[in-house]
Amino acid sequence: MEQAECSDGLCCVKCQLQPRGFMCRPALGECDLPEYCDGSSGECPQDSYKQDGTLCERIYYCAGGRCKNPDNQCMDIFGFSARSAPENCYISRNSKGDRFGNCGITNSPKLTYLKCADDDVFCGKLICTNVRQLPPIKPSHTLMQIPHKNDFCWSMDAYNITDIPDDGDVHTGTLCAPHKVCMNHLCTDNSVLMYNCEPMELCNGKGVCNNLRHCHCEAGYAPPNCRDPGNGGSVDSGPPTALIEIQSGDVSDSPMHRSVDFGKISKIIFILPAFLLLFLLIAIFCISIRTGLESVQTPGRTSEDSSEETSSEVFIMEFLPVGIQEDVPEEGSEAAPPPEEAPPPEVAPQPEEAPPPEAPPPEAPQPEAAPPEAPPPEAPPPEAPPPEAPPPEAPPPEAPPPEAPPPEAPPPEPPGETAP
Repeated sequence: MEQAECSDGLCCVKCQLQPRGFMCRPALGECDLPEYCDGSSGECPQDSYKQDGTLCERIYYCAGGRCKNPDNQCMDIFGFSARSAPENCYISRNSKGDRFGNCGITNSPKLTYLKCADDDVFCGKLICTNVRQLPPIKPSHTLMQIPHKNDFCWSMDAYNITDIPDDGDVHTGTLCAPHKVCMNHLCTDNSVLMYNCEPMELCNGKGVCNNLRHCHCEAGYAPPNCRDPGNGGSVDSGPPTALIEIQSGDVSDSPMHRSVDFGKISKIIFILPAFLLLFLLIAIFCISIRTGLESVQTPGRTSEDSSEETSSEVFIMEFLPVGIQEDVPEEGSEAAPPPEEAPPPEVAPQPEEAPPPEAPPPEAPQPEAAPPEAPPPEAPPPEAPPPEAPPPEAPPPEAPPPEAPPPEAPPPEPPGETAP
């Protein structure tokens, strides 16, 4: 092919070299590291990973580029829901010394499965639980399950004339106790992983050590010691991005420049809403105060209006007809302050009621006084005078001077005398 730059390799696509910094092999998990094309070769750099013994998932250790978590191993075999079984399952199976529970085998003088010691039960066969779906069973492989509470404990073994290594064994480097890992079916100190890197010293605290004990720097720092500005990576993985642009001074499109711009924009994005929220709270506070003042003033005006209406009603009631005056005293008693309302109830009802209590003393000796009480039914005739009431309505203005007539109340006594 004309103008072909390469023939094969992860950095060769359609016979064309991938640009410098192109990621040709991404990281597979927490313990792996990515590799980048150098722009001059079609081959991707050799696979690199974090040094064995590097912490992963807080308590486990990296080994061979994988985080040696027994839960992950169960998920690889039995699916996502599977997990490493409880300690009781490991003890019950790996203390048997058979195909599905052992800490290795010996061929002298014959094939024998070794029982696991108490400290090594987590370094024999991998025991899993919470298996919801069985995986495709590989040739020469056998699965075994035993009941455990409300679930089952599962183990796997491969056998072809003789026992052969399989994924049913706990992996080397798997955590088996605090600061201890499995090595050759024994639970031993993690120093066997030979981790000898101090990232704070060797990599300036800005990177990790790879399997070749070289610093793999974070973005923004350059290898080999992660002290100078750069785009990360290591001398073994290749440069993450084209460093030529940075060296030439054109940093407008560099990741560092973009990260700085993004930092500024993110600050604006967070600060602007805070100011808007503060302004909104102040506006709501001012509106609530203004509304409260208006609500306080409005009831005052309403009370004044109601008092004026009440006084006008009292004034109108003073001029009600005589026939309705019986109701006036009750309402007048509520509006006691007006002095003019007191005289009317004292003039009309009291003169008529006062004589009866005075009359009984002289009439007590005469039981015949009861008959005179019968005449009250004859009261209707006196009701005829109400028609004559209209004439007296003309003299209402003269009513105040005739206040002297109240002494004339005694004249009605003669009718009492005529009654007997």
